Amino acid sequence: MAQSELKQYKNYIFDLYGTLIDIHTDQTLPYLWDKMADYYNCFGTSWSGESMHKAYEKICREKEIRLGKKLGTDYPEIDIAEVFAELLDGRTEGIIDMDQWVTDTARLFRILSRLRYSLYPGTLPALTGLKNRGRGIYLLSNAQRVFTEPEMKVKGIWDYFDGIFISSDRRIKKPDPVFMKDLLSTYDLCPEECVMVGNEYGSDMRIAAACGVDGIFLDTDGYSPEECRKLSESSGCFPPVIEDLRQLL
Repeated sequence: MAQSELKQYKNYIFDLYGTLIDIHTDQTLPYLWDKMADYYNCFGTSWSGESMHKAYEKICREKEIRLGKKLGTDYPEIDIAEVFAELLDGRTEGIIDMDQWVTDTARLFRILSRLRYSLYPGTLPALTGLKNRGRGIYLLSNAQRVFTEPEMKVKGIWDYFDGIFISSDRRIKKPDPVFMKDLLSTYDLCPEECVMVGNEYGSDMRIAAACGVDGIFLDTDGYSPEECRKLSESSGCFPPVIEDLRQLL
């Protein structure tokens, strides 16, 4: 997609991971769960790495099922901080401030599971260029605030945004259109003046189409034109494709 072919919009709504931040995590690492079990056992639990991993997945699964039924959505988003609290199994030995302990523990887990974490080369130039041109910049991310807020702040992009919607706060995630409609309503945005920029057809492009918002697909996975065509057909979305965020300018 040539830069000259891209329409200019008043407001840009960005996905985060795979779009602005290049990240890879692995929550199946035995090392991760062995270390987390060692840490929890300092506070009175008796986890092994394997038993803790299984308990974590079970709690997450049960919470998602209950939340989905409560909200009537196929796309619920639990707050992962609650899971780390439950894994204490009622033990609070030596814990003075539970909220702070849970936050610190969740962030430790994230750091131990994170294998790659950097901004894409075009992220800062694109955000800076759009901001300098008076465009509105918003975030609509399937993510956990306890992980995402510090990661965005460390990489220096938090303050670029006029509005930030994180799925763990709203308890619903893409591609449920309610998530984007809440953002549009909260900031009084006209769908026709907005574009969703993201790296997934099935969530980013689908939610945009469902809300009457244009989409721009950012190919950070190196798809071939044929692969993009198949993804478009399977999702029913046919957005322009770019390979670098600087093309938005």
